[in-house]
Amino acid sequence: MKSKAKKDVYIITGIMALIIAGFIFAYARYSKPVASIEETEGSGPNLMQVDLPTLMGSGEPSMGPTMAKVVVVEFLDPECEACRAFHPRVKKVLSEFEGKVRYLIRYMPYHHNSANAIKALYAANQQGKVWEYLDLLFNKQSDWGEKRDDKTELLMNYAKELNLDISTFKKDFASEAAAARVKKDEADGQAVGVNGTPTFYINGVPLLELGEDPLRTAISSAFNE
Repeated sequence: MKSKAKKDVYIITGIMALIIAGFIFAYARYSKPVASIEETEGSGPNLMQVDLPTLMGSGEPSMGPTMAKVVVVEFLDPECEACRAFHPRVKKVLSEFEGKVRYLIRYMPYHHNSANAIKALYAANQQGKVWEYLDLLFNKQSDWGEKRDDKTELLMNYAKELNLDISTFKKDFASEAAAARVKKDEADGQAVGVNGTPTFYINGVPLLELGEDPLRTAISSAFNE
């Protein structure tokens, strides 16, 4: 009896070990860690220098002097965790060059709700609040990002939070122009070799190392060229 009981204990222990091992494997295989700035989805060192007109397109959201000597173009995905994490640092660096640098954003839709978020940004831009809306999307990314279901209702609620005209916002959101913006930015990004976000260009030169100091240094160097 004792021998059988000991055998049963070994069997149960073995089964439990297999279950635990399977759980650990599944977690490691399918869980997705929160992206840090160091673990970005950004493009690698294969990026090449690009002419500014190609990068800038037309009608993209921008801030800073139109005739600035230095132009920073960022390809971002509003649903990208790395873009959200790095955004405050981008704003910090740009503030150090206030009035001297033009900053322009292009979009790359890599996630399930990205395209709708970009269309919402387009609609917000028509009412002059694209930057406020982008900040709101990043601040509330955990509510709408990385979800498989459609989050259009939340996107509309964010517009209400910013006191945007909702009927106009909905019309612009559903417009062919908004859909065209998504396709145009994606096509332009792919054409210049962007394969992840965030990806930065300073006067057409790609930023190959993502970080606050590399971005600051690249901008400073561009003024001396």
